[in-house]
Amino acid sequence: MKKKIPIAISCFMALMMLTSLSGWGQENIVIDFSEADAWSADGAMGGYNDKEYSNSDWLFTAEDAVREITAARRIGTYSWRLRTSEWIAQNTSVATYRGFEIKVRPWGTNEPDAENPFKLSVSIDGGANWIIVEDDIIGVDPLVWLSFNYEFDETEFAAGEFQVKFEAMGSGERINVGEFTALLPISEDPFITANPVELSGFAYAEGFGPSASQSFELTGLNLDGSDVTVTAPPNFEVSKDNDVFSGTVTLAAYDGTAREIFVRLAEALALGNYSGDIEIAGGGITESVIVGLEGSVIEPFAIPYANDFRTDEARETATVQGFTLEDIDPRSGYTNIPLNGYIETPAIDFTDYDYLKIVFHTATFGGSGDQTLELQISTDGITFTGLATALPTSSDYDENEVVIDLTGIYNEPEGTLRFKMISGTNQTRFRDLTIEEYTPPAIPTPEFDLAAGTYYEDQTVFIANFADYDDTDAIIYYTTDGTDPDDASAPYVH
Repeated sequence: MKKKIPIAISCFMALMMLTSLSGWGQENIVIDFSEADAWSADGAMGGYNDKEYSNSDWLFTAEDAVREITAARRIGTYSWRLRTSEWIAQNTSVATYRGFEIKVRPWGTNEPDAENPFKLSVSIDGGANWIIVEDDIIGVDPLVWLSFNYEFDETEFAAGEFQVKFEAMGSGERINVGEFTALLPISEDPFITANPVELSGFAYAEGFGPSASQSFELTGLNLDGSDVTVTAPPNFEVSKDNDVFSGTVTLAAYDGTAREIFVRLAEALALGNYSGDIEIAGGGITESVIVGLEGSVIEPFAIPYANDFRTDEARETATVQGFTLEDIDPRSGYTNIPLNGYIETPAIDFTDYDYLKIVFHTATFGGSGDQTLELQISTDGITFTGLATALPTSSDYDENEVVIDLTGIYNEPEGTLRFKMISGTNQTRFRDLTIEEYTPPAIPTPEFDLAAGTYYEDQTVFIANFADYDDTDAIIYYTTDGTDPDDASAPYVH
């Protein structure tokens, strides 16, 4: 048996390093805990309690764990957050394995706690005996995933015989488990591996394609030296260099060396959802390798606009439409904006509108910390001016409504709105944004109780229909010297 040296890899590079760490060019069982239906818990998924994650091959359990959803703390959709309990992975069906790989990182934003490390062990006899893989895991820093790899001779296991245990050795540290890989036997037949085997989230707003590209890594083993073709399904394109895209690319005399293949959703598509499979053939393999694709063309940003910012899908839609989400914390049911974080709209042609009405809901997160969220405006995308502030005081949502007058200095074609937390501690919950054109209510014509004319004695003049102004924000100004009144003149008091 042999233990591999742990390798620190950044969150961005974690998936790209997988193949070389797992046995070059080989298919393995990779579990990144992304399937929501595979999770179960004794209580809330976001609280510490007993949790399980299972699929047809493996079962994962922990007694005191949180299902983590914060983007920086996961590789797939979710990860495990552990603190004082054991986390155990075990095979649930008869299969042959040759080892495993696991990716972990310290939780939160603090420096790792050297006084409370974690221990990683493996058992090949159903938990009767344990082999320590690493007994002093404290991580590197909270944004770096550590990969631990352990290999042994290919062995057929009955259900439950192959187990991996991750356990806390103290009580003060928390850690994330982001991905588990079970290493399968290396085949002697020609084969090609694509990693990952599914790509989704290709999207653009109608009229703004093609989509941003994504990529998968292609590797092979025992190939016969013939060409390998990578063929995209309708509405998608592939490329070897992320520059020239087409329906098919050819890897001439492909020898299995790792190659990055880029994919995108083609331009000029109609609104709707698109899916299909990339087919990879040649090199002596008998069955094509498939990479599943999903994408969509969505409505472009336009006013009136509505987005609840309550889900990943809503936030992804906003991003595709041109919103900037800077340093936000994505949550289920709302979006958290921390100090100096912001949500910024795409460019808006302010010359198309006299007034815009902005409505959004805010609440505190982490308790009241004098959070101040400011609605800001810019006509050049560089300099922003505060228009209004939201001051949430509790976790109950406040509705904020702001009407912006665009008839003056803001009447420019490249306008932008920004929602930024400018002061306070903790974070501000943000959701349910609407932007729509606004028409101020009509202002009634004043009717005076004194007829027009020339008077040589003092007179008292009233506006007879003053009650008509009760539902307006109108301010009436007057002069007594024959000049036209303006907002610097004396206001009328009834």
